[in-house]
Amino acid sequence: KDAVSYDEFYNGLLALGITVPAGVSFRDIVRKIDSNGDTSISVDEFIHAVQMIKQAHLFKPEHTQAEYDHVLRVVDYSPTNLHAVDPVTKLQSFMFSAKPQWAKVRWVHLAGFQRTDDVNLRRLAIKYQLHPLALEDCLNQNDKIRCKFEHYEDHSFLIVPVLRPLHTDKARHIEACIADHRREVFNKRQAALLKDDMLKPPVAATRETLTAKLNELKVMMREPQQLCVFQTNDGNVLSVQEDVDMEGGSSSATAAFPLWGLVFDHNMAKSYSKLRSHDGNFLVVSLLNAVMEEIMPLVEVFEAKFDLQGQLLRLEGTKFDTKRFSRAKKQLIAIEKIVRPLLDLVQDQLLDQDEFNHGEVKNYLRDVKDHLKQMAAELREHQQTLAALIDEEKRISAKAQADVMYAMSVIAACFLPGTFMTGIYGMNFDHMPELTWEYGYIVWWVVLLTVVSTLLSFMKFVKGWI
Repeated sequence: KDAVSYDEFYNGLLALGITVPAGVSFRDIVRKIDSNGDTSISVDEFIHAVQMIKQAHLFKPEHTQAEYDHVLRVVDYSPTNLHAVDPVTKLQSFMFSAKPQWAKVRWVHLAGFQRTDDVNLRRLAIKYQLHPLALEDCLNQNDKIRCKFEHYEDHSFLIVPVLRPLHTDKARHIEACIADHRREVFNKRQAALLKDDMLKPPVAATRETLTAKLNELKVMMREPQQLCVFQTNDGNVLSVQEDVDMEGGSSSATAAFPLWGLVFDHNMAKSYSKLRSHDGNFLVVSLLNAVMEEIMPLVEVFEAKFDLQGQLLRLEGTKFDTKRFSRAKKQLIAIEKIVRPLLDLVQDQLLDQDEFNHGEVKNYLRDVKDHLKQMAAELREHQQTLAALIDEEKRISAKAQADVMYAMSVIAACFLPGTFMTGIYGMNFDHMPELTWEYGYIVWWVVLLTVVSTLLSFMKFVKGWI
């Protein structure tokens, strides 16, 4: 049956060994469970009651004594209304509350999630009936974060890695490097097109300047962080990230992924936001777009980085530190391991889902896919540029080695006549008039210097070897 009477419900509890505590009225209990007052208990009402019992258990003193370093934010929105609680301070009231009827979507964002302090995630799992397998994937992160999308009966589940600059100052520096490089490329193109002698030639960067700029780009990004997104069938979107993104917080907060600020402050909070006119699928796409935009500067900056490395390589020659190339290669590989799976996730999975394959949701998700494709292509180009720089460094090293061998050959050629003459006059012949001649030593040097000068003049002016 879809529902049972109060008496049947009571007998069922007795059969399971569950009795009503002394001093408590069974009628009062079932009236609280019977939300619609139809004098029967439905399956949904029973499940809801069990959820409330589990939820109450997680608010016992042993779960509330510790101070958890997390931030829980909630926003309910519709095309005309928006109500945000940032942060949620009354956790118990929220966990026992429901989404208001006027709200089309509720977004719950948990930042600063730690696997050692997972009580709030467990509370949310009970509240929104999250599947145990999805919860396990969220709780048990592997060393390598893998993109994943799964459909369950009551909700869908998404895992994406978040890659971003090391901290806020590093992000600003990366943006500045990209802007400076674009400006420099534009000026060079303008000078080439206009052929204007009035344009000032660009000032050549010094070795110290190039080294300082490259040292700033030596370590650019953090270790990837995991972002989990749950989307329920009744318009709730739950996002869980590892970073605490409180503004003005600790130094670690300045390095955190500001997902709430990117989506809510810069988009949803605007009265003209398109996000508020759509369902939860559009919010999920917005979260993916925020993740993608964090990676984009890390890909673009390699063009400026390799340009600086090329200039420094031509200045330093064989003194150039080739470890710069190996570090850049490792960084490219690390970014590609994030971008490629993200592209496969969007292109091969999400766009095939019915909920993402219609209207504006499809258009914006395709835009995310196009940006990821562009980044994947740029990564391939950067790898080719890096290979060209490595080849150039090898040519410079080979030329320097050849120059050394050439110089040694010239020196050896200069000493060859002296070695020959010394060998002759070092023989033990009985009759060698030059050895007893008064001017023999001076003549030996005159002959040697004449032969060496003639040899050098021949190699320089006749053959052009030196």
